[in-house]
Amino acid sequence: RADRLAKYGWGTVRLTAWLVLLLTVDGARPSITWLRVLTFAYAGTIGATLNVEAVRHRAALQATIVLLAILLFLNDLRVDTACLFYLGKTGFGDLLAGKLDTLLFRALFVLFLLIVAALYLASLSFPSLAPLFSGDQVAYLRILLIHTLFQSLCEIGDNYFEHITILRHRYTYELSCLLVWLAIPIGTPATAMLERRVLMYDMVACLAYRACNAVLKYSRLDRRSKATD
Repeated sequence: RADRLAKYGWGTVRLTAWLVLLLTVDGARPSITWLRVLTFAYAGTIGATLNVEAVRHRAALQATIVLLAILLFLNDLRVDTACLFYLGKTGFGDLLAGKLDTLLFRALFVLFLLIVAALYLASLSFPSLAPLFSGDQVAYLRILLIHTLFQSLCEIGDNYFEHITILRHRYTYELSCLLVWLAIPIGTPATAMLERRVLMYDMVACLAYRACNAVLKYSRLDRRSKATD
């Protein structure tokens, strides 16, 4: 328990400082809104709260969490597809690392794939949905592939080499975000802003995930010896 508190507690402090540093030092900041920040922060808490064991009416809690997430993401899709790329990066990263180890998370990953397929098919028939898969949104594809690769490496390190503190405590995530952030200016300015925006939201989600896990561990609501990260 002490190690998990250190992992998530200090991880929260570390990532907060990292976010502030990137936004302060780098003048090319992506435009973000508070509603979207809250949406992605909520997304970051899902992985932690769905796994909570020491609560009553657990099934009802899980259903409520998932339903609210779907509503928030459907609302967020009115802006762009950043939420789909965040979920895709997280899901495929966990899949490649062998960390979709519960029936619930495997079911949610399949649900995500079905929703994306349904939205794409609907966009072919309904012009109002066509912008979801327009050229501007496809600009996220490069960062999706790159960040999914880094996500997989982070998850593999935590899953199979947890005896190494740097890997278990996810210093690799901050390093990967720095490398991706520095590599983004290689693209065109318009694409760079899109890519930095989705990376920023991903970092917000990760920050919320760490903070939520720290609170759950400290309050003993999560009694598992090893959390599914």
